[in-house]
Amino acid sequence: MPYARYHCELADKAVSDQQLKHAAFELHQAAEHAYAALLLTFTLYSPADHNIKFLRSLAEEIEPSLRNAWPRDTRRARAWFELLKRAYVEARYSEHYKISEEELVWLKARAEKLQKLVAARAPRTGSEAS
Repeated sequence: MPYARYHCELADKAVSDQQLKHAAFELHQAAEHAYAALLLTFTLYSPADHNIKFLRSLAEEIEPSLRNAWPRDTRRARAWFELLKRAYVEARYSEHYKISEEELVWLKARAEKLQKLVAARAPRTGSEAS
């Protein structure tokens, strides 16, 4: 989970530097790491896959409350998640990939929501339990 949080911080820095495509990639990584953390915690396995839609489906089977992280009730919400999914490759390698600050703000809020839901589900040990 620390990596997931750090990727959100890097996304903020990228936005402040007007590196919007890089911010999208960092938010993708934030979501990917959050899903991997949950999968590793509960199954001791996380597939070597960067498709956050696939990872989301695996994680939501284990913890249905994670569905609250990414609304699916509007076309815009579904399109923006798809934009994040595509960021892993396209934000780095395609000159045609475009993302706005408005989209990034929404995606960051959703990635942070995901992290909170995953953290709430994770077992507490040692000083974390206090």
